[in-house]
Amino acid sequence: MNNLLLLMPDEVRAVDRFLQGIDLDEMIRERCDLLDEVYVYSFYTTVRKEDGSEHESTMAEDGSLAADFATLRDFYARAAEAGNAVIKDIS
Repeated sequence: MNNLLLLMPDEVRAVDRFLQGIDLDEMIRERCDLLDEVYVYSFYTTVRKEDGSEHESTMAEDGSLAADFATLRDFYARAAEAGNAVIKDIS
């Protein structure tokens, strides 16, 4: 079952302001140990080296956390600037 949440333009602007205020490096320093401690499965990726061997890496270590955060921040910045509403699926 989908639980949809409609963020109106003023709420989208509030989310944008919040995301713009986050220092990603600080967030990683403060939160990654907790994510590692509780072992959030989606926080880990398997990295395959050129020699075919594999090892587990966190999203912070492989750079995907920063890339995903930048994508999210950019999305909300564009939506806020355009005055758009955003529908979120929170299921």
